Parts: sequence; C-alpha cells; structure tokens
Amino acid sequence: MTEPHVSPIGVAAKPPVADRAAFQAELDRLRTREKAHTREGDAIAAARRLPMVQIDPRTPLTGADGTVPLIDLFAGRSQLIAYFHMWHPGRPAAQQCEGCTFSTSHVTEPAYLHSRDVGYAVLAEGSYEEASRYRDFMGYPVPWYAVPQDSVDRLVAGRHFGILACYLRDGDQVYETY
Repeated sequence: MTEPHVSPIGVAAKPPVADRAAFQAELDRLRTREKAHTREGDAIAAARRLPMVQIDPRTPLTGADGTVPLIDLFAGRSQLIAYFHMWHPGRPAAQQCEGCTFSTSHVTEPAYLHSRDVGYAVLAEGSYEEASRYRDFMGYPVPWYAVPQDSVDRLVAGRHFGILACYLRDGDQVYETY
C-alpha cells in the first residue's frame, strides 16, 4: 500500500503533460517513424529469402541406435530445425553452455512444429553418450544427436556450435536455408 498522497507510478514512468494538439502532433510524428520502421522490417524479411545450400543427406550423426544419416532426422517431414548445442566434454551439467541450455529449454513440445511439417532436433558437439546423459538429466523431450568430427564441417561450415539451422528436404535431397 502506498500513502494516499504518493503516486504508485514512479516519476520515470510518467511522461510530460501536454495539450491535445501537442499530443496529436507527437503521435503523428511517431506513427510516421513507425510506418517507416515497419516497411524496413518488411524489406529485411524479404531479403531473408537467401539461396539454399545443398547438404549431403547421408551426413552421419550419432543417435541412440548408432549412426543415423541427416535425412532420417526429418522423420518424413519436409522441414527440420536443428539447434547445434555446444558441449564441453568431461564437464558436469552445471558447466555446460548456459546459452545453449537456455535455448534448448524452450522447446518442450514439438507437436506444434510437427503439425506444420517441421521436425526439431538438437545436434550436440562431442560424444553422444555424454550429451544423452545430459539430455536425460535435463528432461529434454526432443531428439538429440551427436555430430561426429567428420560431419562438423559439412553442417557447421565455419560457424560455431550454438546456432540454429533450418533445413528443407525435397525428396532425397537436403538443403540448408535461412
């Protein structure tokens, strides 16, 4: 409770007082800027339609049942979102990448994605055995795979783990897109 003479709204939250004409003039200026911002955002979104990069669909990954080709991660769907989780071999759960852990914790129910023909998987750096123990400890429900060293360049391609990559499947072909 606040005292009757003290406003619960902080001073920083209160804009200056103006008459209706001054308010409308400021609002009109702001809307003009917002419209320009929206148009620029639309232009950036259109520019995101980058060319695709063909990826070998047989790129090997390691899953619960051993070696699995990339194309199998689609599970018959036409799209796949893959989160590349950084891994610190031999370190306990509390010392794994905080950003990757935070990002991975947000995908807890893939049904929405599946209903839109999109699969989701986490591709971990390091060994499958360590990463799967971490997945189980954290209670992550999405599929996890390890990226063997000879597959890293094909998938990460000069970037670093800690990225999200999007793939399209067209028949037996796989493409990375943005």
